[in-house]
Amino acid sequence: MLTGPACVKEIDVSTRTVRTVKPGLPIHALVISAEKEVVIVMENHGAILDFSKIEVNNIDDSVLFSYAFKQQTELVPRSSFLVDPIVKTVVVVLEDDDDPDLFGKIHAIAIRESGAFDFYMDKFRIESHI
Repeated sequence: MLTGPACVKEIDVSTRTVRTVKPGLPIHALVISAEKEVVIVMENHGAILDFSKIEVNNIDDSVLFSYAFKQQTELVPRSSFLVDPIVKTVVVVLEDDDDPDLFGKIHAIAIRESGAFDFYMDKFRIESHI
């Protein structure tokens, strides 16, 4: 849901070059954090959601253009590895103005192919159900 006044900015695309970023992992969501950073929610090779922000450098220079993903949380591997990819993800950003400790926190639920699911609170996987 969008709130507040709309901000429209015209961009002359004829002077811009499209930059392609290929993370090599499935992307499940793009979220704007409370800090106004773009958080990319990707699935790592262990079928665990990885919350990372993207850092872009020299976007206007095709030779010097670079990017890096900065992980937002430590990933805790599963106790046993199963090939069980994520098939559906729901990501929620809390907007409770009455509780500043909760405002802007990113939570998620990931449902895997087997029907098992994982809970994430404040970008940390806190529980897995098999």
